[in-house]
Amino acid sequence: MRYDKLESLPSCPNCENELQRPSRPHQQRKYWVISICIHFTFFLFFILVSSALNLPRIPPKKAVDSVPVDHDAHLVGNYSSPLNNHASYKIETRSPDDWDPALFFGEPSFESDTAWNNLIRPRSFRVHRDEAVRLNLTDSILVQPGEDFATELGIIHNLHCLRRIRQMLNPEYYYPDASEEELEYNRHHNLHCLESIRTSMLCYPDINPHPYFWSGSKYHPVTVSGKVTRRCVDWEGLQPILEKRNFEPKELMRNTGPPN
Repeated sequence: MRYDKLESLPSCPNCENELQRPSRPHQQRKYWVISICIHFTFFLFFILVSSALNLPRIPPKKAVDSVPVDHDAHLVGNYSSPLNNHASYKIETRSPDDWDPALFFGEPSFESDTAWNNLIRPRSFRVHRDEAVRLNLTDSILVQPGEDFATELGIIHNLHCLRRIRQMLNPEYYYPDASEEELEYNRHHNLHCLESIRTSMLCYPDINPHPYFWSGSKYHPVTVSGKVTRRCVDWEGLQPILEKRNFEPKELMRNTGPPN
């Protein structure tokens, strides 16, 4: 029976003695699985391409014109942030000999006075009524036309105090014709200034460490160096923002503010 079945199979067209083997069922299934996967892949690719071609066209965005930042709109905040973080900061590195007093505390000169005048500005600071309420400053003198209150920033007052103390160290230059009464008034004014600087230093202490060095002086053998790296308010960058709130002394309104 086995030989009869083999003889009934068709012979190989290229050879006389070999017989054609029947295909196996698992090979046929593999062929159909591969064929289906290939067709499905082409179908999915066609769907994706068609969808991409039919997407709505999004027009390109137009360039937006830059709008100047209005720092004055929300300049004044509250006790924890009086200037609403409008101050910018910079990293400052000082060398050991950076405490040279020549310009600001050296001998009196036109260059020194000009440097002080540029440093202490703007001298005054206008506070709007709603800001004055937040900061409890509604008892200050009014500024014309009467809706704002006159104030002075603490840093400006402290710089003014340092300059007055420096001027009193050179009375023959700054007060050559002062009377004894005026000199006594200036002395008391300087004591007031020293107290102002003391309280401000305790409120905003500089806690950056400075190194010691041997000075070679018999009067002060161990001295603190000016060498330091610290994070500082960019005062020169802040001044133009504050200038918009400045006012002239002639704009102060008489008979306003707390009584004498």
